Amino acid sequence: MSAAINVKEIEQEMKNEMLKYGKETNSTPLTVIEPGTFIIANAGYIVTKVIDKKESSQFKFLVVNGGMEMNTRPLMYGSKHPFYVVSKEGKLLSSEFDLDPAMK
Repeated sequence: MSAAINVKEIEQEMKNEMLKYGKETNSTPLTVIEPGTFIIANAGYIVTKVIDKKESSQFKFLVVNGGMEMNTRPLMYGSKHPFYVVSKEGKLLSSEFDLDPAMK
């Protein structure tokens, strides 16, 4: 079993080191903390609107007013994100992509 992390102790040590560095360099250091994926990865939703429907001989597509620039992670390294189809009234219509074998 690992020991508990004492955040206040770490904070004080960091503060002391930053003040020391500031005196040595005649500057005012600034600490910026980025919360990271662990904290914020599931913190929001991308909301888009269906603007068109298209169909090929094998697939049916919904065209939305949002593109890959809104969520590049799946394209970059294959991550998977759930999506939800919600009516204008807010009713959940679907929570999964239509993987019906007849659609393939």
